[in-house]
Amino acid sequence: MTDEEKRTRFMEIKKDGDWLIDENENRASIKHFGSEDAARQALESLVGCVGCWNCSDCEDCEDCSGCVGCVRCSRCRDCADCFKCTGCNGCDKCSSCTNCSGCARCAGIDGGDGCRDEIG
Repeated sequence: MTDEEKRTRFMEIKKDGDWLIDENENRASIKHFGSEDAARQALESLVGCVGCWNCSDCEDCEDCSGCVGCVRCSRCRDCADCFKCTGCNGCDKCSSCTNCSGCARCAGIDGGDGCRDEIG
C-alpha cells in the first residue's frame, strides 16, 4: 500500500466504553482527548500505526502511547516528533534512540537519561 493509499483509506472505528479503536488496534480515550470527536480525529491522524494508545499525527509506529508527530517508533511513551526510536519516554525530536528518557534532539543514543542536543 502506498503512502497516499494509507492516508486516504477509510478506517473503521468502533467504540468500546471510553475508547475508540481502529482496525489496527490503535486506541484513543474520549476522556484523554476531551470529546469523542477529538478522539476520532486523533485516530484518523495515525498513518500505518499499529497498537498505539492516545497518540496523534504519527506514522508507521507500533505499540506507542501518548506520542505526537512521531515516525517509525516502537514502544515509546509520551514522545514528540521523534524518528525511529525504541522504548523511549518523554523525548522530543530524537532520532534512532533506544530506551532514552526525557531527551531532546538526541541521535542514536543508547540508554541516555536527560541528554540534550547530543549527537550519537
